[in-house]
Amino acid sequence: MTLPSSSQLATNVTGKFSIEFSKVADQATACYIAVGMITDRMFEFALRKMVWCKDLRVITGVHMATTPAVLRKMQERTIAGNMWSGAYVDHYFHPKLYLFKTSLGWTAFVGSGNFTEGGWSGNEELFLKVTDTELCDQLLERFAKYEEACKPISDELIDWYTQSYTANQQLDHQKRRNIDNLLDRLNSNFNIDLVNFAGQFFSKEDHLAFQPGKTHLDTKEVHDERRKTRNKLYTLNDMLEKVIPASWRIHPHYDESHIASHIETMHHHDENVRSLWVGYGRDKNQLKQYGKYVSSNNTPLFYMRMQVIVSFNEVGVWLMPGKSGAGEIDRENLQRKLDDDNFSEEFFELVTGLGSSYWIEVADDHRDVAEFTNSNELRDYVRNDNWRKFYFIIGRNYSLGTPELKRENIAKTCLDNFAKYWPIYELIRDKSFS
Repeated sequence: MTLPSSSQLATNVTGKFSIEFSKVADQATACYIAVGMITDRMFEFALRKMVWCKDLRVITGVHMATTPAVLRKMQERTIAGNMWSGAYVDHYFHPKLYLFKTSLGWTAFVGSGNFTEGGWSGNEELFLKVTDTELCDQLLERFAKYEEACKPISDELIDWYTQSYTANQQLDHQKRRNIDNLLDRLNSNFNIDLVNFAGQFFSKEDHLAFQPGKTHLDTKEVHDERRKTRNKLYTLNDMLEKVIPASWRIHPHYDESHIASHIETMHHHDENVRSLWVGYGRDKNQLKQYGKYVSSNNTPLFYMRMQVIVSFNEVGVWLMPGKSGAGEIDRENLQRKLDDDNFSEEFFELVTGLGSSYWIEVADDHRDVAEFTNSNELRDYVRNDNWRKFYFIIGRNYSLGTPELKRENIAKTCLDNFAKYWPIYELIRDKSFS
């Protein structure tokens, strides 16, 4: 057996399995997966990607929060002969093993991430890529032993599992909230008491609405605090609407009640209100033209926009091609256009030309725009985007107490940033209906 060298290990270690999966999925003719947990969204995503896979074998346990819907889909596909699946019901099942067969042989990924959104991209995970033939053979043997110990996914198993799953959901929900609360407190090194808020547009109280420890709360007191900050965003919107050039064709939400984001946790990612914002993009008439090409979520929130976002310790002015699950039209348009070298070069010049204070986030990877030295580097980086799973943001954040955030300056600060973003917005924007 030949062990990999240190240089090989350096190139075969990743924390984002979603990127590695995308590289191998459409080449795989066989795929064996043994994991403790699977979510419905990731299961469907993987099936769509593995178009040439004729031998799909998946093992999961019953000890973690695999959704009953996934078990039912695994059962149905197994009965139909489209895959083999089994449930490991002996010891606590905790492996994370992904094996792919391509024309080049077997490739395995062994690591810490489950078959979930977090395990593949959102969490801090670690995977080792294995291409050594002897090591892959050993992993195949291990998979075969798991397979022998599995039970078929029957109606009875799903019914019993569903009862347990339902009972555990409430406990898991509270556990996640408790952990979010803890992490907010532990990760906050910012001391708001040291900020000089004299003359600032947003007051200390506006930012305290997002103080770690209460972002998950929906009490009347917390709602009142968030509502005051939200009202301040409406005031900012009134200021910006007067100065945004009509030629940019970016507008606030056509429904006044949606111009600023909502204060209840149910409207926010992971049910934590860590920020509120106002956004600017297509108007109602422009959106109508896309109605027959997109889902029922045909609102400004599901298209590229510029936004001003206020949180506990900073204010951001961003160009946002899309949040997770949004921006399909424009983000896929960008992916198509990146094939053109001239377009890719123009995109590179505009993004890096923003300056050293700006950053870009793609596939949960956050980088300063100055890190990219040529168009190919930026193109390869943006290729990792997936509108179904990730946020895509280009932005700049301002520290509290800075002159740019003073009452007399904030509208100009926002407009100056929007002016820098507008050529990028136009470059990315789908122009099917001009």
